[in-house]
Amino acid sequence: MITVGDASAEQSRIHALLDAGVTEPRFMAWQYSRPALVLGRSQRASPELRARAEGEGVALLTRSSGGGAVMAGPWMLSLTLLLPAAHELSRASLPAGYRAVGEACRRALARFRMRTTLADGAAPVGATHPPQTARPDWACFATVSHGELLAAGDRKIVGIAQVRRPNVIAVCVGVLVDRPDWGALVRLWLGRDDLPAVQQLESRTATCTEIADRDRSFSVCSLATALVAELPACRPAA
Repeated sequence: MITVGDASAEQSRIHALLDAGVTEPRFMAWQYSRPALVLGRSQRASPELRARAEGEGVALLTRSSGGGAVMAGPWMLSLTLLLPAAHELSRASLPAGYRAVGEACRRALARFRMRTTLADGAAPVGATHPPQTARPDWACFATVSHGELLAAGDRKIVGIAQVRRPNVIAVCVGVLVDRPDWGALVRLWLGRDDLPAVQQLESRTATCTEIADRDRSFSVCSLATALVAELPACRPAA
């Protein structure tokens, strides 16, 4: 059910499915075989960033969806939901569609006694806290948007992005199963070690292994199964 491979192969597969089009909902679950720095479509890979990624042996690519930089790796489960343009979720407003997907993800995580809440707007994670220096808002999991999931302490655990074509959309869900290599992400992006930035990413995020530690039924495979079961039921609020 879960494909294990690198981030470049995942993006190629998503593009192929989008090009082919769909007539009914389809799913693709992916776990990354090695680390990769995946940029949002509005971010640009400078020559310096490319050189640092090559030097660290980390793949560098840009995805078709928006948002900030993602440090993909074995610690993350990615699920892509492909929907035809006629589907009610495709026709919903962006905030409503994201909330519907987020609710489905919340139900899936709740099967493993993971308590999460839905973010109700776009803002830095922990935006109600006092401002801090070196805030890594260029990173996907340092900010929240409609429908994304937060664990206790307003720590992000599920991110959502979307790719739209005239006849099909792809809703991309990233779940932090385990702790990412935040140090590598910061070092790649800034070109130096920056402990405060790493600490902020650590404090702004939660992982499934952390909050599902009392549920022995939890695994990456069982989580993927739960997500696939819940997502077809996601409907935008009336």
